[in-house]
Amino acid sequence: MELRFASSAFRVDVDSLKTSYMLKLVAKGPQPYDEHSPEPSPHSGRPTRPLSAVPDRIDSCDRVAGQQEEIAAMGIDLPVIWAVIIGFGLMMYVVMDGFDLGIGILFPFIRDRSARDTVVNTVAPVWDGNETWLVLGGATLMGVFPLAYSVLLSALYIPILFMLSGLIWRGVAFEFRFKADEAHRPFWDKAFAWGSYIATFSQGVTLGAFINGFKVTGPPTTAAVLTG
Repeated sequence: MELRFASSAFRVDVDSLKTSYMLKLVAKGPQPYDEHSPEPSPHSGRPTRPLSAVPDRIDSCDRVAGQQEEIAAMGIDLPVIWAVIIGFGLMMYVVMDGFDLGIGILFPFIRDRSARDTVVNTVAPVWDGNETWLVLGGATLMGVFPLAYSVLLSALYIPILFMLSGLIWRGVAFEFRFKADEAHRPFWDKAFAWGSYIATFSQGVTLGAFINGFKVTGPPTTAAVLTG
């Protein structure tokens, strides 16, 4: 009887120690995890680290790969979507800024001064916005398809340089024409027309060279031109 009573008393003391130890752990809260500390074994008597103390250390490459897998699972082809966005920007530029270029091309054939002012005033409210579509297409091509951007800019460097020069000269003439006096206004009218001619001719050369194709020579690469 005495041995049985002693064993039951010992069991009560052990249970009370376990309970007090668990209460201390709960009051202390989760502890920061140390990478250099060894993992406790299940039979060592030490409590394992709580799940809330495990740091979230997902590698960036794994995260990007997971996002790409999710996008592929959804059936979304990002290169095609970005190509459509670039094509839409270029189409909007051709439609919107083509109206401005057409006015500049026909400008020398308008003899009446008041008629010229009326024609220029039709594009004055949307002048800057029309050229923004070209910036959208070029910036998107550089950011999404850098390899295609480098090939196109290297092959079309001269016509694109002339096109940008014509657009800049045309924009300067457009703004200075409103502020020039009667003696200097004919000069800016001619500058506006010549800037439109140069920009239009350069765009035609660029489009013709693009349709004709390019012969790319250089280090081998496994990426396609339109996929970056």
